[in-house]
Amino acid sequence: MTEQVPAFRAPSPLERTFNRALGALVGLGLGPRDYYVLQVRGRNVRRFRLRAISDIGKPSVLRAYLDRFTATTRRYFPVPAGSPPEAFAAIAPRYPVFELLPLDQER
Repeated sequence: MTEQVPAFRAPSPLERTFNRALGALVGLGLGPRDYYVLQVRGRNVRRFRLRAISDIGKPSVLRAYLDRFTATTRRYFPVPAGSPPEAFAAIAPRYPVFELLPLDQER
């Protein structure tokens, strides 16, 4: 039997409160330096474009994401943290992965 993992799990009331508080701190520049607040069009301070990562490129990104943020993300992955990138190949199509690129930087 294949384990079914929902695509989205709504945050609990405590998680929603924490997310709002963290978002406010990050918006004030008081969060970790690799955290960013994404804003709606017309309000963003810097403009970015998204580049979708192909399913072939996703496993290493998903692994790095899960390994770095295990405590908060492990419930969303049927693959354990520390698994090799190959273990993520089967689930890669179910997870959207994007690269944020500043509009002034072209590839």
